[in-house]
Amino acid sequence: MRTRGSSEVHLTYAEAGVDEPREQEALKGMLDLLQSTYSLHKGIGSPAFPIGHFSNVLDMGAGLGLVLTTDGVGTKLVLAQMLHKYDTVGIDCVANNVNDLLCLGAEPVAMLDYIAIDTIDEKALVDVARGLRAGAELAHISIPGGEIAQVADMLSPTRGASTIDLVGSAIGIVSLSGEREDLPPLVDGKKVAPGDVLIGLLSSGLHSNGYSFARKVLLNQAGLRLDQYVSELGRTLGEELLQPTFIYVDPVLGVLKKRLAVHGIVNVSGGGLLSLGRLPTDCGFLIKEIPPAPAVFRLIQRHGSIPDADMFAAFNMGIGFCLVCAKDAAKPVIHEIASHGYRSIEMGKIVDEPRGKIVIEPLGLVGSGEVFTPA
Repeated sequence: MRTRGSSEVHLTYAEAGVDEPREQEALKGMLDLLQSTYSLHKGIGSPAFPIGHFSNVLDMGAGLGLVLTTDGVGTKLVLAQMLHKYDTVGIDCVANNVNDLLCLGAEPVAMLDYIAIDTIDEKALVDVARGLRAGAELAHISIPGGEIAQVADMLSPTRGASTIDLVGSAIGIVSLSGEREDLPPLVDGKKVAPGDVLIGLLSSGLHSNGYSFARKVLLNQAGLRLDQYVSELGRTLGEELLQPTFIYVDPVLGVLKKRLAVHGIVNVSGGGLLSLGRLPTDCGFLIKEIPPAPAVFRLIQRHGSIPDADMFAAFNMGIGFCLVCAKDAAKPVIHEIASHGYRSIEMGKIVDEPRGKIVIEPLGLVGSGEVFTPA
């Protein structure tokens, strides 16, 4: 594929092995079957929302909601295997799960892990556990159980290292009515309205998304090595790419427990800022301010000759999490986030536009569904 108005060939996300539109089409074929299970259990523990948000909540009675989600680490594990370094990917697993729980306003409580491995490697498993423990400390959760599966017939060794897949399933608690003072209030996104402010929390880098794309560009296309020091990054490429995902539990719960007027919460994961479109609101998003892209994204974009539209559809580009709040709550929200050591910016506002339309004004991009296009 060629960039618009250019003779340079650039790699696309689909060519890197990830076809997001086809994935969404396949998901549509699954949803009717999965949501039909809602009728199989009535009363306490019934799901409160349709499938499609970052997490879902079960009504446990007495105003208590039990929030559930599941997620893995993805192809970031390929790099961990190549470097024989597994002590940070557990943090990513915890982060990917608890950050999704936060999107309904839940306080994370616990997570179970599932580790698939081709053959038992005690050091690798202990290192994975070290990362899980570190992530649990940051998220203030327990890991009361899990599963290790030896599935050599399904996994192939990578450069002499054990091949591992790592997935978690997490639970959190929330006040469904907002009246329980011991729990944060449910934030379901339905109060998002024009005039609300969009606040973005900065990311630590790639987090755990777009790694198939990044790996193909930096290792295959550009020919960089993971042990290669990259002056633009200030460290080796491998150190940069294994930087753990930020866990946003402390700043977000700090905001929620102060009962600041937060109307919507978004984990900027697969699809980058297109993740905003997952909020159940009929409004659009006007982004007037974005931070300078961190060095790793500039490196990928340069070596892959990738247009801004494709970069913002694949990566977080420096914003790892978003809060939508009432206009008069914006400054207190930003102050509370800063008090926990995280940086955030006021990015823009909610506007009376078609549902899920995302305009990044400084770059002239318009997003909807799975793509950004030039305005």
